[in-house]
Amino acid sequence: MPANAIRSRRGFTLIELLVVIAIIAVLVALLLPAVQQAREAARRSTCKNKLKQIGLALHNYHDTHSVFPFAGSSVSLGGNATADPIKNTSGLSMLLPFLDQAPLYNNINFNIASGDRDAGTGSVLVSAAGTNDQWVSEKLDIFLCPSDNASPFYTAADNTYGISTTSANNGYYGARSSYGLSIWTAAWSSSWSTQAKGSKRLFGIDSNSRMRDITDGTSNTVAVAEATLDVDDGDAIKWGYIAHVGVGIDIAASNSRYINDWVCCKWTTPPHDPARRQVGRLGEWGSPGSLHTGGCHVLLGDGAVRFLSENIDNTVRTGLATISGGEVIGEF
Repeated sequence: MPANAIRSRRGFTLIELLVVIAIIAVLVALLLPAVQQAREAARRSTCKNKLKQIGLALHNYHDTHSVFPFAGSSVSLGGNATADPIKNTSGLSMLLPFLDQAPLYNNINFNIASGDRDAGTGSVLVSAAGTNDQWVSEKLDIFLCPSDNASPFYTAADNTYGISTTSANNGYYGARSSYGLSIWTAAWSSSWSTQAKGSKRLFGIDSNSRMRDITDGTSNTVAVAEATLDVDDGDAIKWGYIAHVGVGIDIAASNSRYINDWVCCKWTTPPHDPARRQVGRLGEWGSPGSLHTGGCHVLLGDGAVRFLSENIDNTVRTGLATISGGEVIGEF
């Protein structure tokens, strides 16, 4: 073989190796956001689908009973109890048979409270071990947004947001929900029947609304809204019971409750202290918001699910909250 036919073989130089590594790093940096966006898009789609299922459950409940469920039972939430004990059933629990949760529904005793309330103070009394406390502490995937990684359980044993100090529910004191029925937080402790017609939401304390009551139009009325599992002031919605708070979500621009408002609260020193701000944790209970960038999902009365921008006009948002306010709502 001629000498000039012999070719010497050599490996990568250090510079060439570094160039290859740099190219790979750039490609990863370019692909990672796309992968993350694809995953969030999938989670957002799943969240939307869960709200659609809840919407179907609400309509099936109405078809069966000719009325929507209440947001919660009892008018004792503000310490105005008139009987002892008073039930604290959540309207979401009434939907269980229509969400493929009939066995769990059958285990709950709706004749008693999940956590009895004291008639004098309205505070929660501990429930007996082995009663409803263990059932309403069951984690239900249908009520959880996949984008929210906060704890799905309330883990404190207290007489404000909890239901029990027993260990019958494995240390959990209620399972949270990412979705809440539409209520008027300015009157959350009063009976729905006593609220002004133009201010009524679709749900409330001991509400008994019907499809015919939605004179603003089902496509212009919010039935269910999204919120975060972690809340600075108060606590999140529980699917199985209502405590001192957690009756529902107010989509209207009332009480300074804005979509994705991470700052708490008007009673802090200073008011709305920016130091308390934590993205992903809504400032106050009953506020709408989500871990989806830019807004939150809402379920309308006709079963459609829409994504509301956190920059939506406040007048439009207030109009979407009421069932018979007579507001004129355009595109949103």
